[in-house]
Amino acid sequence: MTSAASEQQSGAWFGSLGLPLAAADLINSRAYLDALGYSPELATVSVSSWQEAERIVRASDWDRAWWEQEDRERDHLKGAAERRLGSTRMLERLTAAADSSADAIHAAAIVAMARTGYGADAMVRAASGADAMVRAASGAAMMAAHEFALAQLAGCGPDHLFMRKYSLFKSNRWPLGVLRGAFHLF
Repeated sequence: MTSAASEQQSGAWFGSLGLPLAAADLINSRAYLDALGYSPELATVSVSSWQEAERIVRASDWDRAWWEQEDRERDHLKGAAERRLGSTRMLERLTAAADSSADAIHAAAIVAMARTGYGADAMVRAASGADAMVRAASGAAMMAAHEFALAQLAGCGPDHLFMRKYSLFKSNRWPLGVLRGAFHLF
């Protein structure tokens, strides 16, 4: 089994934000949506800018079923990982995985924002931690990294929901969620 920490450090994080979706992005998003139980008719749509991503993450009418399914699965995996490793060992491994990737993920979000030109002072805002979108992107990636590590610790295989979600981040995308009948992928 690949360690969660080494797997997380190998990701480029956010390098494809703003670029058109590739065939692999659509395949990965479909696998993730299937793992969540969404209908095959739910389309994946490309998000092309930080401004558009901000409108989506701030929208109040997102599909709560998506979050609730992930929340239930996190609880399930936590129990499975505790049974496999014990609570202390599980928490130590999750902490180590988070500690090993937090700085790299945050820095990658700053670089992605600067690369894609989110306003003239984006780099200054992002580097100072003042930009909410950098925090949202890095927070979402950290959650995916945590879920990836949790799924590994629980003994899940590559088809698991959180492995699929992590593959979207690993392919340098940011899944924003289901909103208004479509899955939005930045």
